[in-house]
Amino acid sequence: MLWFVRHAAVELRLDAQAATWELTEEGHAAAAALAERLAPVPRVLSSPEPKAVATATPLARASSVELEIDDRLREVERAVNLPSYEDHRAAVGRYLGGAAVEGWEPARDAKERFATAVGGVDDAAVVTHATVLALFLGYDFERWERIQLPDVIEWQP
Repeated sequence: MLWFVRHAAVELRLDAQAATWELTEEGHAAAAALAERLAPVPRVLSSPEPKAVATATPLARASSVELEIDDRLREVERAVNLPSYEDHRAAVGRYLGGAAVEGWEPARDAKERFATAVGGVDDAAVVTHATVLALFLGYDFERWERIQLPDVIEWQP
């Protein structure tokens, strides 16, 4: 069993790369509550992005395990932020629908990268991001929208 964990709420800063965003105060509280609910787990793997690490750290601590960082669990790479969250949502809809989005990592590459990271992993919490997770799980835009901040999706490899 894998527990895919989407990171907690972040400070949206369109002037900074999304890969650098930090959790909000509410996000830190939600990550702590998630750790209380989910722990103990045998392993905790995380994307290297600060929002994922900050979500994973309380879970690793509560589970008395070392946090394992894996770059392949990062979010879909995007060259720049779009001008608004609505523009971002529209791009995600196109992307998950199979269209290429200029400046975004090809979906096939992101999905393969993520699949390689979780291949052979069992009994672990994997802290990651909604779009790459949706690609891996085959979610459409509507299912992507339902992934909460944070969220836990149980998956049997």
